[in-house]
Amino acid sequence: MFGELIPCGGGDPISLLKPILTIGRHSLADIQLSFPNVSTRHCELRIVDGFWFFRDLGSRNGIRLNDVIEQSNWLLPDDVISIANHRFKIVYEPLCDHHPASILGDPFEISLLEKAGLVGTGAEYRIPN
Repeated sequence: MFGELIPCGGGDPISLLKPILTIGRHSLADIQLSFPNVSTRHCELRIVDGFWFFRDLGSRNGIRLNDVIEQSNWLLPDDVISIANHRFKIVYEPLCDHHPASILGDPFEISLLEKAGLVGTGAEYRIPN
């Protein structure tokens, strides 16, 4: 097991059983949230260099990380991710010692085209798939 999503309003924890998970309303989603405001394929969670990373998959109602709207970002232990308006605290032990920000280096040294994956990237910056 790679951690859990703990519903902030109460309920059973959701085990994170694989290093890549899709979350959505569709019956084939790894984590199915059967609510009308959750998109069929809402977002993806992926372990990158020992830390969870999330990416919105074009959802209607978006993702919030600690109450800030985000398209993608790192999930640190005990962060709160809101999928549509359903809030979960992520609980896990990182698989390595460094902070994910150290993977990215100085964000001002990287062009926007590199961040978007439109040009080659250096070793100091990795775009999660």
